[in-house]
Amino acid sequence: ALGCFVSRRRQRAFPETGCRTARALGIATALAVSGDGRHLYVGTDPGIVVLRRNRTTGALAQPPGRAGCLAKKRQFGCRPYRFAGALDLAISRGGRVAYTVPIRTHAIAVLRRNRASGALAHLPGRNGCVAAARIAGCTPVRALRYGESFSLALSPFGRNLYVPVLGNGFGGIVAFERGKHGALRQLSGGWTCIGSPRREGCRPLTPDLTPGVRDFAPDPVRVTPDGRHVIAGSTGLYAFRRRGI
Repeated sequence: ALGCFVSRRRQRAFPETGCRTARALGIATALAVSGDGRHLYVGTDPGIVVLRRNRTTGALAQPPGRAGCLAKKRQFGCRPYRFAGALDLAISRGGRVAYTVPIRTHAIAVLRRNRASGALAHLPGRNGCVAAARIAGCTPVRALRYGESFSLALSPFGRNLYVPVLGNGFGGIVAFERGKHGALRQLSGGWTCIGSPRREGCRPLTPDLTPGVRDFAPDPVRVTPDGRHVIAGSTGLYAFRRRGI
């Protein structure tokens, strides 16, 4: 192996591993590599760890100071993160924006990315997150209140972000349009989301789409490389055509 990283607590408990420590590193729940291969992002239970990557050797190193991580309440000397942890991470095609699914929230974090240093920070104001209306400081998105999210998927050309929502007897996929600086806007009209059972503002699944299947629990969700379709895993596989593509 090229090397390893652990939390400081684990390094103290098992010094014989010879691993280096990384601030804000806990249980790794998500990984994303920037398109240029220069940075690795690790979603953990405390927040998000930023690691520089040597594109020749693959060696990793955490940038010093606040640029090396995000954490709630500026823990571990990190930049501030409005939530706890990240279950999934996605980086835009141009590498300027990252999106995360925080742990145990009805929200999506929107982060600008410095392509040189790899550092992450929330977009300013309400553009820094979209969430169910009860989460202060975020742009309210009605469909996110129906359940929690565990993954997300960007379309290949960066036009849209798709987020599965599960819970409270509902399963659906919420669609967003990416705007200026990567801010998210919920699609209007009946194209906001699709799900089952029917909820306000969401298109229902075709009633006879999967006879005998009771629950639609779409996770994970992926967009095909040509951008024409969204594929969702559930009690079966579902394929949806993207409108206007």
